[in-house]
Amino acid sequence: MRKQSRRAAVALGFLLTTAVAAGSCAPWRAECSGAVFLRFRDAVASAESLDDVLPLLAGSTRKAHDVAAPEQRSAGLARLKQAAEHTEPKVDSARIVNDLCRIEVTAAAPSQRIEKGTYNFRGEGSAWKLVSWGWLDEHGNFPR
Repeated sequence: MRKQSRRAAVALGFLLTTAVAAGSCAPWRAECSGAVFLRFRDAVASAESLDDVLPLLAGSTRKAHDVAAPEQRSAGLARLKQAAEHTEPKVDSARIVNDLCRIEVTAAAPSQRIEKGTYNFRGEGSAWKLVSWGWLDEHGNFPR
């Protein structure tokens, strides 16, 4: 009985060690930083079509854009490009929240008002992919 308990404890220890090691070795886990946002922003700014941006979107977000009508696809790209038009971005924080890399940014909107943005990326494969984003003005309201 004691031998079985010891074997079970050793097996459990191995499983826990393997799980922790596997989680910490995931390449996308190590890089939840402002660089993730800046690379995404640069890629969107230079995109000529939504197809250029689709590989940067998380699976569920990508599927929604993939099946959209042509006018909705161009509107989707326009919304992404509009978010990328904020200038002088300053990354306020980048941290793991559950399974997301949440990046909070302060930047000047095209109207020159200061706004706060939140970008959520999910790790897929070896890269962070955009799940959602949004911008709020200095009063915490959606910009008009």
